[in-house]
Amino acid sequence: MHLKPPLSKVLAGEIELSAEALFSFLCSNREQEASDRLLELLKGSRFEALTLERDNQALSLRRWLNRADWFPAAALFIRFYNENFARADAIMEAFLRDKNDLLPYPDLTIMMLLSLRMGRTNEVNEALRADRFEQWIPLVKDFVSDESMPEFIRNLRLDLRYYGGRTHTVLGLYDNYLNKLMDCFNPEAEFLGDLGGGYATADLNRATKLNFTSVDILSPDIRKGDPDYLPLRKKVNPWAHLFLNGEERAEYIEKQSKVGWRPWNVLEDRPFVDILGDYNSYGFVSCGFLTSLVRPYEKEFIISNERSNSLSQRSCLRLMELVAAGKDVSLITVERASSVIRDYKAVAFRWHKGELIAFKGLKNDRAIYNTYHVSGPRNMTNPELELN
Repeated sequence: MHLKPPLSKVLAGEIELSAEALFSFLCSNREQEASDRLLELLKGSRFEALTLERDNQALSLRRWLNRADWFPAAALFIRFYNENFARADAIMEAFLRDKNDLLPYPDLTIMMLLSLRMGRTNEVNEALRADRFEQWIPLVKDFVSDESMPEFIRNLRLDLRYYGGRTHTVLGLYDNYLNKLMDCFNPEAEFLGDLGGGYATADLNRATKLNFTSVDILSPDIRKGDPDYLPLRKKVNPWAHLFLNGEERAEYIEKQSKVGWRPWNVLEDRPFVDILGDYNSYGFVSCGFLTSLVRPYEKEFIISNERSNSLSQRSCLRLMELVAAGKDVSLITVERASSVIRDYKAVAFRWHKGELIAFKGLKNDRAIYNTYHVSGPRNMTNPELELN
C-alpha cells in the first residue's frame, strides 16, 4: 500500500492535517448494527424499558448488546434481568450505581466476580475454553443468586469501569501482530513508549524483548489500584482468554510494578518532548489506545480549531509533532478500529526527518465467528432454553 501526503511527508505547518490523516487511516468507521438488531429482539422487555428510563446511560446499555452478541455472560445476565430472576435486579442497580454513561463491560465484570470473588476460576476458564454457551448457564445463575453480590459490588474500592473495561489486560494477545511488524520498528530508539499502556507494558516487554515505558494517565503499578480484583488473563487460543491462577497473577503484578512510567493526560496541551524528554529517536507501540472509545474527562477540547471528543486525534497530534520536528519516529498500532468486536487493524510506520521510510499493514486474522455469536442473541429471548 502506498501512502500519500500528509502521512508520507509531514511538514511543520501541516501537523494537524497529518494527525487527522493518521486518525482517519486507523479508523475503519464501520457501523455496528448489533445493538439495533438485538434491541428489536428485546422489544417490550425490562431491559428495553431500562434503556429508555436511564437516558444518560442508554448509550452504554445499548453497547451491552454488542457484548451480548459475542459473550454469553452478558447475554445471560440480560436474560435473568428481564425475568427478574433472583438478585439480578439488585445487581443491575449496583452496576448502574455511578449514575453516568461510563458503564463496565458486563461480561468481563461478571467473569471477574465469579473468578476472583466467588473462587470459580477453574470453572470460568473451562467455560472460556469450551466455547459452549450452555456451560455458562449455571455460572451466571449462581452469580445472580448470590445474596451478598449487590452490596459487594457497591463496596468495591474503585469504580466499576476499573474492573470491567477501563484497562483490559490479556497477556499474549498481540504477540502475532508484534512479531510480524517489528521489521518496520527501530528497536534502538532512544525512547520506547507504550501509549496508553495500562497494565500491559510488562507483557509488551516480554513479547518484544525490549524495555518500554508506559505513557499513560494510569500508573502501571497494579498494586496502586486494586490487585485483588483486577482481571488478568492470558491468551491460550484465538477465542479463549483464561484468568491467571494465583501464582501467575502474583508473578505478573511484580513484573508490572517495575515498569517505567511517564504520566500523560491526553488532553493536556503539552508536546511530547516536554512529557517524555527531548530525544533524536522515539519508538511507540499502541495496542488499542490510539482508536480507543474511552471518553475524555472534559466534555470537549479543541484540535485544529474545531471541537472534537476524540482522544485519538489528540494522540495522533502529539505523534505528528515529533515527526514534523524531524525526529526518527517508529509506530506500531494494533487497534480495534471500529465498534465491531474482534475487528482489528495492525499497521507499522517509521518516519525519519519528516519522511515516511517504512510502512507495513497486516490483514485482520482475528475476526472470529464462534458459537457464542450464534447462540447468544437467540438465547436472550429463547423460551426453550433451560435455565434451571
